Amino acid sequence: MKPTTIPGLLAALVLSLVTLSACSFPADMHGTSQKVSGSVLVVGILGADTAGPRETEIINRIAQHFDARLMWVSGESHRLVSDLESGKVHLLAGAIPQTTPFSNKIGLSRPLAYTIIGDKRHKTVLAVRKGENAFLLEVNRAIGESP
Repeated sequence: MKPTTIPGLLAALVLSLVTLSACSFPADMHGTSQKVSGSVLVVGILGADTAGPRETEIINRIAQHFDARLMWVSGESHRLVSDLESGKVHLLAGAIPQTTPFSNKIGLSRPLAYTIIGDKRHKTVLAVRKGENAFLLEVNRAIGESP
């Protein structure tokens, strides 16, 4: 077995870096970040007419990041999740529990607050279209910037 040489290792490292730089992770499968950038961020509010103050603050920060105007829509959860899946809505809010039964259909942010369901306290999240990883990254950054 031949010992590895420094030039050989250097060549392998350069090739690896070039290969990795060609990748664009994270990415949006459906282009949500590009669609809302400089345009309109459509936010669905589950079961209410307005988001809570913490959600509103975070959503305003997301819209500002994308230089987007906000359009708020409210409605029943099944319809809004369907609209999120089809791309008619870009983000869902409204005290969504982290344990939502829709978690297999949508992407969930990191926790941002709490809600009480029955007698139990549940972490709440925002929801994005499944596969919109770059957009979800920006949502999570906005949550992390909150006090």
